[in-house]
Amino acid sequence: MNELKSWDDAMTSCVNMGGTLATVADLTEWDDIKFYLHIGPVNVWIGANKKMNKITYVWTDDLNQATELNGMWAAGYPKSTAGYDCVFLLSEAFNDPCSNTYSYLCMEPAVFYSLMMMECSPNTLHTIPLK
Repeated sequence: MNELKSWDDAMTSCVNMGGTLATVADLTEWDDIKFYLHIGPVNVWIGANKKMNKITYVWTDDLNQATELNGMWAAGYPKSTAGYDCVFLLSEAFNDPCSNTYSYLCMEPAVFYSLMMMECSPNTLHTIPLK
């Protein structure tokens, strides 16, 4: 079962579990996550967004500028289209309207959680210790 959520609903789910949408430090960390979770062609919300200031992408966990995305954007991204305020990952970073529904990654202080990914059963969580 896949549970697809808008960015806001995904964030609410993460907060309800005591975390936030994931911060991804760099492409190496994202490659590690993809390998561990066996993510196929699945769009995954992360915590980078520009909902508050509409100019700069920031992380939900500390509101620091998401400069790590500079080396992660897909060709032609980020789009400057109005309303494309939330970031998802596939093999690279993309921005889309926050109302789109995708899978998502939550982060707690020492653990990443994958929620409802394609290969997971409805109540299964995969965990990855942060480096």
